[in-house]
Amino acid sequence: MNEIAEGIIVETEFEGVNVGAVITDDILIYIDAPTFPRDARFWSAQVERLFPGRVRFLVLTDYNGDRILNSRWLQAPLICHKETAEKINSYDKRYPQNLLDSLRRRNPRASKELSSSPVDKASLSFDSSIMIQSASFDVFLASKPGPTSGNIWVQIPEFRLIFSGDTVVCDQFPPLSEMCSHGWLRTLKEFNAYNSNDYRVIPGRGSITEPAAAGQMADFIRDMRQAVVEFIERDQPYEQIGEIAGRFIHMFPRAGLPEEWLVEDITQGLQRIYNECLEADQSQY
Repeated sequence: MNEIAEGIIVETEFEGVNVGAVITDDILIYIDAPTFPRDARFWSAQVERLFPGRVRFLVLTDYNGDRILNSRWLQAPLICHKETAEKINSYDKRYPQNLLDSLRRRNPRASKELSSSPVDKASLSFDSSIMIQSASFDVFLASKPGPTSGNIWVQIPEFRLIFSGDTVVCDQFPPLSEMCSHGWLRTLKEFNAYNSNDYRVIPGRGSITEPAAAGQMADFIRDMRQAVVEFIERDQPYEQIGEIAGRFIHMFPRAGLPEEWLVEDITQGLQRIYNECLEADQSQY
């Protein structure tokens, strides 16, 4: 647990996603939930012990299973983008088995406690942006498409901080299976406005970084898009797009991800871009 500014704590050492907490005199805002149950229970107990008695909220930066499956341990109303709320609401009473299976394939040891638990529904969702006011400082939540259509940033201008969710990750691959590549590149371009302002970025995964880290992520997405354009121009069938996934396998450290799982995720990202290309004017690509 690292206090990076007064009332702002983060944890980047858990297996899976990074988490944070924003603490003021009257409220406590969790930012994402740890990926595995043991970490989620520990995180909740630590934060509550240090900062008891406050009104609590949990902000989800997207609907990736890595950050939603253990939200119940934080015992706080959910706030998220409307796309995230709709995805969670679609799960009926329990989280789908494929979310659990994905984690078990990546980390069998830490996944032993996982179960298809009751779904926590969103208490508040938004389309574009909202502001959470407190007695100490304001917290801004804004829609920023990326690995999903429901990604958001959590910005705290008072301390020049951006919790980027998975729109930026460090020293590992971002999730790609539900990526929105065109919107993601627009989001990454927005980091340019913060490069000269001493902002710090708490990425969705990996070490705390700077806005300039968005450049490497943008290069990766552009390379994927270009590869798909060339694939289409060669008039190759959609079913064979996985054959080009191998060229991206070494773009980032694998960070313990099984190669077979990673190739599948990259392939699904390429498929998403392929469909985007078919739906959009080719001149945009």
